[in-house]
Amino acid sequence: MRSCVLLLDRSRGKTVTLPRRVVSHIEFVNSICKIRSAMNPSKTEDMGMFVSAMYYFLGWMVGDGIKNLGSRRLLTMRFRLQLTRKHPDNLPLGTYVMDCLGMLGVTCARGRDGRPRKKVPNGFYAWHSSYSPAVWWLFTACLGLSPDQKTTQHPVRMAWLLDAPKEMRLWFLRGLADSDGNVHFQHRWVDICTAPNTNFIKRFFGSLGLHTRVRVYRGYGYVSISCQDAASIQIFNPCLSTYRRMTLEKLVSAKVFRKRWPDWLNARVDSLIGAGLNERQIAESILSEHGVYLRMRTIKKRRNRSP
Repeated sequence: MRSCVLLLDRSRGKTVTLPRRVVSHIEFVNSICKIRSAMNPSKTEDMGMFVSAMYYFLGWMVGDGIKNLGSRRLLTMRFRLQLTRKHPDNLPLGTYVMDCLGMLGVTCARGRDGRPRKKVPNGFYAWHSSYSPAVWWLFTACLGLSPDQKTTQHPVRMAWLLDAPKEMRLWFLRGLADSDGNVHFQHRWVDICTAPNTNFIKRFFGSLGLHTRVRVYRGYGYVSISCQDAASIQIFNPCLSTYRRMTLEKLVSAKVFRKRWPDWLNARVDSLIGAGLNERQIAESILSEHGVYLRMRTIKKRRNRSP
């Protein structure tokens, strides 16, 4: 069967008929509008804002979001999110992500923060949604996975996404980058951990006309683009001042001394070396304080020459 019937509101017996597999942008938009109308008809967000929010949320579903299977009979799943407390800006980021799902009419709540422990030394912020057929449908119909599969182990089947409007593809990419992306300070790349979807994400970047590098590190695939290209498409959510976005913008606008460093910079780097900072910390401090980019290997060479 090409379609499925979901019971979205048990109290009112409200059902909708949706495709089992999404095959186009139009089908996706029509379906999420049906879900929103059934679950929360009072929602009044601008249509463009609503659709872009749902593409952004799909990026998080492919990325770091935790998906828990609920009832097989009622076809329900829930979405959970945990973000490190190391970066305070993760609190508004997580709230934004859950608000996107809330636009669909799914109930979402802030959970109890996770305490620091060995693997998570800073603890984490936590959110969760209710168990909902809407989350189940996003996972199975839009990501193309079966309920028992995991995004960390099974590649998504989302070829339909490659033909979506460019602006919507960018919002999906922003969700994925905010979830699984990182600014590679040394080489001025933006990396996205893409395993097990490395081939698909490379094709996805190609659909946007962007040149990429693919690398494997510790068994995980990464797709990388230059910081210049990443900034040009606002790869991190432009609505939020996240640490990734701020780092990227500083790197792109930073001054680079390609030959001899000025005396003040030599003195400042020597001072930070003397204070016991490592190469990454020194490079980040100089970038933050003076808007100057230094390669970490250059700092390391200077440290090794120090008496």
